Amino acid sequence: MVVIRLARGGAKKRPFYQVIVTDSRNARDGRFIERIGFFNPTAQGKAEKLRLDADRFAHWVAQGAQPSERSKPMTPAQNVPEDRIQIGQLRSAYGLNGWLWVYSNTEPMSNIFDYLPWYIETKAGWQIVDVKRWKPHGKGLVVSLKSVSDRTAADSLVGANVWISKSQLPQAGVDEYYWSDLKGLIVLGLNDEEQEVNLGQIHELFETGANDVMVVRATADSIDGEERMIPWHKDVVQRVDLEAGRIYVNWGVDF
Repeated sequence: MVVIRLARGGAKKRPFYQVIVTDSRNARDGRFIERIGFFNPTAQGKAEKLRLDADRFAHWVAQGAQPSERSKPMTPAQNVPEDRIQIGQLRSAYGLNGWLWVYSNTEPMSNIFDYLPWYIETKAGWQIVDVKRWKPHGKGLVVSLKSVSDRTAADSLVGANVWISKSQLPQAGVDEYYWSDLKGLIVLGLNDEEQEVNLGQIHELFETGANDVMVVRATADSIDGEERMIPWHKDVVQRVDLEAGRIYVNWGVDF
């Protein structure tokens, strides 16, 4: 198995580590496939403490390399933003040269390429990836990522969600909301007596030809155990209170 790990060098009391790609069967001070960075724990002042080639790291992880426990804190995962939101998903490999189909949550769908870099989570952990090329194909989009050059590497990323920092998005306009802000809100509707009732919680949203639809799932506090599909329409959605975590809809229990 190919691994990414630290190889110690330097003096006894002044260690210096190379970040290397190697076969797990090789001795720790033995041969390696590639050196992709270094870590100097004793660096002081303006001295460089950590250098890592993120593109080469992403390339080897896409090839199936596993970061060791000691090397994980030095990987690009440390730069993954806490305010990340999902804007798409890598669906399936396309061709033999590392291209992938990408599903986009943005409108228009090509806007997904306006927000770079992407953060994707794989079995080996988080990766920071950048787009090399993209193009429309049929009714969808295909993308070539830096460090992904063949079908095997592309297959390893299939199913990975695409995330960005929320700070990269423009401010929503009046009465406009990002789906990520709506997920998890409690939906309050009306019963037969026109009394306010808890219909459940927004689990996800999806597009249709006419309007977006909220998938509202039951919770322990909702009126029943039903899952509801409620359209996002001006005649249905009455008020959104993000601070209170609630959305008020003109939607009956038996609709």
